[in-house]
Amino acid sequence: MFRVILKQVWRDSRWMLLFLAACAVVVTQGAVRLAHLAPGTDLYGSILVESQFWGLMMPVLAFFAALLLAIITWWPDRRGWWVYALTLPVERARYAMMRAAAGGVMLGGLALVFWIGAAVAAGQAVVPDGLHFYVGGIALRFALALLVCHALWTMLSLTGRPAAWTVLAVVVIAIGCELVGVHAVSWIFNALTGQWSPLHVLGGRWMLIDA
Repeated sequence: MFRVILKQVWRDSRWMLLFLAACAVVVTQGAVRLAHLAPGTDLYGSILVESQFWGLMMPVLAFFAALLLAIITWWPDRRGWWVYALTLPVERARYAMMRAAAGGVMLGGLALVFWIGAAVAAGQAVVPDGLHFYVGGIALRFALALLVCHALWTMLSLTGRPAAWTVLAVVVIAIGCELVGVHAVSWIFNALTGQWSPLHVLGGRWMLIDA
């Protein structure tokens, strides 16, 4: 049964996954863009700034990749009001685990593409003395971010409309606060990525090239 679910998730999400894979390659290539320009000591700071800018895109990519895949993974059940799932001779917990695992396999492929893209980008670039590539570390962190965000969005998908409306209300309120000059988005982001939060992996310094 897991194979059937996996095929269905792949069929529904393959074009989106290809787009996200292309985004992952663009992000990793962008992080080393200046390192292709025969860098000297004068480009030391510029390479760090460029890497930091593209590093900000990495947790954003992980967050929205997990969100979109969770929507696609659970959409058939939500569209059918869970009738199909309830008629199956399978425990609900097991069925939910298989659905979540299918989405995790798809995101695992995306993490692999990110790692390959980062490795290829690092292999083609040259950086000044004192700078180093952190391909394995950034790829592992990206994979963990995908896993954590996938678990979060899967939980919200299973809790139904109340959770979705709550998240939507928080987003609308945060945007409204930003419009009137209250920096609610940054406060919420800092709270969600705090030291004791599961989303802490999204915060901090994301750098493919660093000192």
